Amino acid sequence: MILAQWQRERPDLDVSPMGVIGRMGRVAKHFEHAIQETFSQFGLNLGEFDVLATLRRSGAP
Repeated sequence: MILAQWQRERPDLDVSPMGVIGRMGRVAKHFEHAIQETFSQFGLNLGEFDVLATLRRSGAP
């Protein structure tokens, strides 16, 4: 629908990349939801996981 509206209003533009970007955004939201579900099982959010992962890969103090 959005692409059709753009095509109607601006037939001179190639708006096909917008469709790809939109689909990629929806897939990313699904991944984010799945990741957050996993983190929440351990009482973590994304930021907290990032800190722990950074500390772990940094090696011994």
